[in-house]
Amino acid sequence: NADGSFAGVVVATFLPESFAPFYQSLDLGPHGNVSIRDTHARMLMRFPARDDRIGQPVESHPAQPFMARGDREILMKIRSGTDQVERLVSIRKVGEYPLYVFAGMAPEDYLSNWRSKLHYYSAGSLLLAAVVLGLLVINRRGERQEESALRALAETEGRYRLLLENLPVGVIHFDSRLCLTFCNERFATMVGSTVQALQGLDLQRLRDQSVLPAMRQALAGEGGTYDGSYRTTLSHIDVWISFRANPLRDASGTIIGGIGIVEDVGEKRRAEDSLRQSERNFRTMADFTYDWEYWQGADGRIVYMTPSVERITGYGVQAFAEDPSLLQQIVHPDDRQEFQEHLNQAVFHHEHMVDFRIVRRDGQVRWIAHGCQAVVGEEGEALGRRVSNRDVTERKTLEAELQALNSRLEARVQEELASNREKDQLLIQQSRLAAMEIGRAHV
Repeated sequence: NADGSFAGVVVATFLPESFAPFYQSLDLGPHGNVSIRDTHARMLMRFPARDDRIGQPVESHPAQPFMARGDREILMKIRSGTDQVERLVSIRKVGEYPLYVFAGMAPEDYLSNWRSKLHYYSAGSLLLAAVVLGLLVINRRGERQEESALRALAETEGRYRLLLENLPVGVIHFDSRLCLTFCNERFATMVGSTVQALQGLDLQRLRDQSVLPAMRQALAGEGGTYDGSYRTTLSHIDVWISFRANPLRDASGTIIGGIGIVEDVGEKRRAEDSLRQSERNFRTMADFTYDWEYWQGADGRIVYMTPSVERITGYGVQAFAEDPSLLQQIVHPDDRQEFQEHLNQAVFHHEHMVDFRIVRRDGQVRWIAHGCQAVVGEEGEALGRRVSNRDVTERKTLEAELQALNSRLEARVQEELASNREKDQLLIQQSRLAAMEIGRAHV
């Protein structure tokens, strides 16, 4: 990353069996073999195949001291711990990778003809000169076989070089004078140039010298790094790179230059900038929302909560993060049973709403309109619930006042109706009395 923290690794893989046809074509005799091992002598691939030995740790191997000090070419006799056959083994390091190719031939293979002829010529002392001559011829043949094996190893190194040139990252070699001695096609493309134009470039005269401290650290025997913008010397283009430099040593361990790995991280940086901007936008929108919003994970843990919680409850976000049960504790005692029933029902509903009261930290009672819905991942897995709480105390107060007013009006209406009924009864009685008086007068 730009701050120097570990961001990951780039891995290039190949199937070990892809080398089998090539190694099978080598004439190393019936008892010969070819293997690829790492710097700890662990076997990564072998022909003829022995899968039971692949990747197994090696407690001690005759070649380990030489590989540990960085020898690039080793020739020695080794008795195999796998099949107990003694072989003359040519060992060569694969470029700058922590890999060695072992090619071994058993003496009985490259001396088989010599032994058969020795037995034939030893029939008489008179043929001694012919035997000596035969030995010289056979020895020369053995040398030619060894040369053939070495050529095969050189071809193998060529294959690994081809792999190096097709890596998705740039690779450079530079000598102790800070002159570029090698670069792959990927690096040339990255800086907008060609391998031929870059060959022999004096790195001390780079237009942008941001990477030079890392290279000098490599020449001093330490690894150097640089992460940031870089302006190329030949093509004058700006690229964002991640550069790693390490020392390059000869067989004696002397530093003869350095190797650099260069990765174009422009796309990655743009994606990270876009992600950071999106996160800032989300944070701004979420942190300044008026309502109390939060996401509670499936395990009950608070994943995110808006700062507005403190305005509504009197408790800060940290209080709920440290003790999620505070969500239930602040519910008014008279509403806890209803709230618990809501929680039980919410498990079976995608969305659910309820109104309840809470007791703030300062003792005030507030009404909350609570709504929640399930949060589900891309694979359908439950990720908890998203909750939105709104302080509706004023609305509840107005509703209570309105209800009280309605109750008073209804009582007043009932009183008026009762009073009117009494007046109606009195008028009816008076009308009847008047009618009776009129009737008696006529009589």
